[in-house]
Amino acid sequence: MTLFARGVRRVSVLSGHLAGAPPPTCQLDHSDLIEKVGVGTCSTKPITGHMMGAAGAAETVVCALALKNQIIPPTINLNEPDDAWGSSTQQTYFRNMLRGWQKGSTNGSTPIIHRSYTRAFNIVGNVLGQPGFHSQYQTIATSNTSVTGGDEYKSIYALGTAFDTSCGTGAVRSSPYCDPKAVSTLMRWANYDVVTSGTRYDASEASPAAVPYVNSNFSSSYFSSLSHGLPASLYRSSTPSWWPSGKSWPAIGPDVSNGNVGICTGTYSGSEGTTDSQCSGGSLTAEWGSHVTSIPAQDCYLNVMHGQPDGAGNALSFDASQCYGSSGTSTGTTVGSPTGLTAVVY
Repeated sequence: MTLFARGVRRVSVLSGHLAGAPPPTCQLDHSDLIEKVGVGTCSTKPITGHMMGAAGAAETVVCALALKNQIIPPTINLNEPDDAWGSSTQQTYFRNMLRGWQKGSTNGSTPIIHRSYTRAFNIVGNVLGQPGFHSQYQTIATSNTSVTGGDEYKSIYALGTAFDTSCGTGAVRSSPYCDPKAVSTLMRWANYDVVTSGTRYDASEASPAAVPYVNSNFSSSYFSSLSHGLPASLYRSSTPSWWPSGKSWPAIGPDVSNGNVGICTGTYSGSEGTTDSQCSGGSLTAEWGSHVTSIPAQDCYLNVMHGQPDGAGNALSFDASQCYGSSGTSTGTTVGSPTGLTAVVY
């Protein structure tokens, strides 16, 4: 920041001498730099390790290559995108199943976590949460120093928090604090969640506010009268030829009503399955409003490779000829094998 205090303005990238360890050991406050001075930041130290006396020279080379190639190197352990920098923000989640749950874990279990300065996302047509585990709709930042909602790990959404259900204030944790704009710039529409036990079409959640770099969306009145229909895909105009003819398209979404994915009881209690026979010592219970159909990869894992529903167990053997149809053609239950693939070797 001394450079800017001295009047230097032509700075395109900063290579920070930052450890990249998870907080509170170290904090990568990239968003503060982005918002205040508008430059891209990165740190290669988490990748290379501490290079001691060579660190300055190495980071100078990193900056020179970044300028030459117009690419900012990645920073490992930086899991939340910065404020409208690059392509990591302004993304859309569409027709995903996001449980946020893993057997034996009670932390890191929130389906949607958007920390401070994670802004301008769109979450549309998804199926969210784990039945019997998530009990709260959201934990959100209401100001830079306050949060409402309680335990984020039991929430469907954690929005604008700096750390686990907190704003990071105190002797150890400081800025970036909480960010209520992570809430106000988020578009949510037509998502099914297990806390609501239904699909939410809330106009107030679907009309994000304007912030720097991002214009405001439609007004809430627009969504109040909007049809609840969704396109099957944002990329494909029709069902792809390789999709199994006996499987529903789209596979996931609030408008899917014949989904086959449920939850096992017994040995694999809480894990996903598609038939009773996969649920050792128990049975399959229909969940998620039948809005989730297994995709071909899951069918291959469960039915051909006979993987455990909880994902545990020994390494499995994959035989493409067993999971893909021949010559790129699909069948009622088998996806067509990829065709026309090319490889470029540099």
